[in-house]
Amino acid sequence: MTKNPAFEVSGAVVDSSNEAVVYLVQSPKYGLQYRFYAEEDILSEGGIQTIEQFLRRESLWFMRVGVIEAKYEGGTTTFTNEAIASLPASSPGDRQIGRLNPSFGLGEIERQIFDSMFEFLSNWFEQWTIRDGTIIEAYAIKEVRVTSNRLSCLASTLLAAKDGVELVELIVLKHWYGGDWLVRVQCDELIIAEFPLTVPIRVRWAKDTALIVTEILHPSDC
Repeated sequence: MTKNPAFEVSGAVVDSSNEAVVYLVQSPKYGLQYRFYAEEDILSEGGIQTIEQFLRRESLWFMRVGVIEAKYEGGTTTFTNEAIASLPASSPGDRQIGRLNPSFGLGEIERQIFDSMFEFLSNWFEQWTIRDGTIIEAYAIKEVRVTSNRLSCLASTLLAAKDGVELVELIVLKHWYGGDWLVRVQCDELIIAEFPLTVPIRVRWAKDTALIVTEILHPSDC
């Protein structure tokens, strides 16, 4: 079994509480991470509202995913992978928009466009996954370099012409994890490489719905 270092590094250790509030945070600085706040952390930071204000300042999005029980061993409180894996998955409708999200402060269409881009491209990178024995190499989005102005332009184009085209600049993380790991997030010990990538995409209205769809723009589509 390959040992998972993520929760020795990313904050899954507190001193005296038997449970913690858990957030899932997508940050352009760190990628996707869990953040754990025990009772003493919440009190020292000035309460949940203060913690969420901090998460909003540094994230693309964040969501509170639950409260988990701790395991006490050798004077240290830790959280098991099983407990973390039991938390609900991220859903765009449950996320709070961070200030680093280019759709922050804009309208619902701009938010839908960015969410559609992010989810589609995240799923697209799933196709790049390589398994090498018990080790899996995968790719994840760290940053989407699209501006608020571009999102507004795409929203106007969608309303007028039903679809729009964009060259999206990404910062991508190549990372690894064990095939038997229950929880898969990014931390420094797991990052193999970080690189820029530009992807041509089309955003359009889905047929018979008010939802926005993103798809890769192939040369034959131009």
